Amino acid sequence: MSRSNTQYNYTPYNYKPTSTQSPYSQANLVKYLKVGEVYLNGMVRLHLYSLGQVYLLSAQIDGTPYTSQVINPPYLRKGYNEVTIYFSGMLNSLRVGERVIIMLTTADKDTVGIPAIVLV
Repeated sequence: MSRSNTQYNYTPYNYKPTSTQSPYSQANLVKYLKVGEVYLNGMVRLHLYSLGQVYLLSAQIDGTPYTSQVINPPYLRKGYNEVTIYFSGMLNSLRVGERVIIMLTTADKDTVGIPAIVLV
């Protein structure tokens, strides 16, 4: 008879996690209050509500090659936050009135999508 190479993962009944880090992703703490604004000059303004402190690593306009150069401020505090994101150069491939999703990457490498509309 051949033996199975199946390994079973289990958690012992007396298991106590040693990490003090929250099991919840930072992205779950971020909500938008209104649709963000994307300007063709490369600036994006987002109006966010955070349930806790969240550090933002980067931003990208979903489906485009545009990635952030600067996020100001780079962190969200609990409560209302207005965040300004600068992308390098003009966002010429976007059209005024187009709806896009701004993908924010948090310090724990999770992402959250924030809807935005392209303005002049």
